[in-house]
Amino acid sequence: MENFTEVFRNGISESQLNEFITAVVDIVDDDTMNDVLSILDNGIRKVYRDASNPAKNKSLLFQNKFENKFEALLLDIGDFMLELGDEQGNYFGSEHHWECPEFNEYEFSDDIEEVFKKMLPLLDDAYKYETIEENYFISLIYDIEDGISSYPDWSGAEYNEWCIEKNGAEVILKWLWLNKKSVGTFIVEAFNTIKGKNITNSFEPSFIQNLTDHDKEKLYLEIKKHSKDKEWKDALDDTSHFLHNIFHFVTQIGNPDGFIEESIENITQKWHYGIPVYEYYFEQNDYQNAEKYIQQTFKEF
Repeated sequence: MENFTEVFRNGISESQLNEFITAVVDIVDDDTMNDVLSILDNGIRKVYRDASNPAKNKSLLFQNKFENKFEALLLDIGDFMLELGDEQGNYFGSEHHWECPEFNEYEFSDDIEEVFKKMLPLLDDAYKYETIEENYFISLIYDIEDGISSYPDWSGAEYNEWCIEKNGAEVILKWLWLNKKSVGTFIVEAFNTIKGKNITNSFEPSFIQNLTDHDKEKLYLEIKKHSKDKEWKDALDDTSHFLHNIFHFVTQIGNPDGFIEESIENITQKWHYGIPVYEYYFEQNDYQNAEKYIQQTFKEF
């Protein structure tokens, strides 16, 4: 029996073993189950005890369900990658037979962006359960670039305008945050990663809103530390750039007065920056300025 259980355990994952034992528990009585357990190894008995524990069993079932869901998204990306670089694949062709076939970067970007959109709210659990490797997304970018370079030179695929769009960019940024060694290393790695790859820099990382005030303040200080560097300054001056959007948001905690000043300065670029401005003046009972910025906000809307 020891040889059987060893082969049995080596042949399936623990989550599959858990599902199997849970199914067995449902169809046999306690005495029969105890007889079976007495001839099985300690590892399988442990899985049975876990399966018999309602709280832990519920957690394991949730993990199994989550991993299946996330695996399906990874398989979708795998399918896209199989098509990429293939002259007979979905991302290479022409509308008319007399036209020269070319790489359809927009269709590829749309397909993978849709997967990233579904993946974004799942990242916290993916990190918790170690569902993917830390460098998965960076490796994926390199694999995409390799796939595109596999198209023939005459197709001009190397000059395409492909890039990872905003959902994919936020997935990469949030994954960097979850795996960060420190707030300082995160923001530097984020800036360099987005800058050096085919990734849009025009997006607002929504997960920043859920950070603690302590982390927001640390982010503010770390970005401020680099703000005189020309590349960082250019990014901070660009109101569509993710670095500007992060800095603007965390400035509310790191420098509240500076936040109002910066909001006023950029209302013409982003009308909603006017909202905290006129709210601020209302709180100060400065109704003249409140009215002024209400009008400007509506003007820019």
